Amino acid sequence: NILLWSSDFNIKPSKSGGYCSLHQDATYTGLVPAELGLTVWLALSDPVNEESGCLSFWEGTHKAGQFPHIEGSGNENCDEDENMLSRNQRVVMESAANPPRVVYATLRAGQASLHHYHLVHSSGPNRSNRPRIGLALRYIAANVHQTGNTREAVTLIPGSQMEHNGFDIEPVLPLQATTVDIVRGREAHRDSMRREALNYFDGTNTAKAYDETKLSSSQE
Repeated sequence: NILLWSSDFNIKPSKSGGYCSLHQDATYTGLVPAELGLTVWLALSDPVNEESGCLSFWEGTHKAGQFPHIEGSGNENCDEDENMLSRNQRVVMESAANPPRVVYATLRAGQASLHHYHLVHSSGPNRSNRPRIGLALRYIAANVHQTGNTREAVTLIPGSQMEHNGFDIEPVLPLQATTVDIVRGREAHRDSMRREALNYFDGTNTAKAYDETKLSSSQE
């Protein structure tokens, strides 16, 4: 069984300064074991490249596990208001004599990159004349559990319908959804986002807008 834990659109308008500082997706999620998590980043605009602010990965950093993070850029040259991460978080890594190789995930529309929850990555601002749009889908194995105080809801992808001991399973809408079905689905989505936010922002005073669309905050 595979669960979809979270998903959101990552949008950078043309000629905008929004960026994502170096971070790991596992941070603040409360998901254990995090190594059984995977993020799929699907490009919806064309192209997604360095100019438009594609993801860049620090090769091999997932092998080191979870790094500490701090909230705030720590750099007076960085505008924290432009940081798209919802807690302004950034990874803390010791300086290395041989720093990891940076790999840029340049994509065409319909292509996707996959990365481990512990892989350190970032993305720069969109300097192009086109919006940069992607859909982030965060999957976990069914034996991953939430250590936070709030029981979350997830979407069952493949596998049998089950009562997971760490999550509630979101309702499955029929293919020919009625207005009532759509309303029910939206209510379930709002409830899922509310639960996730309670865990994700527990213990912080740094919390940007985290609404049902998550367009103003991101976890790329």
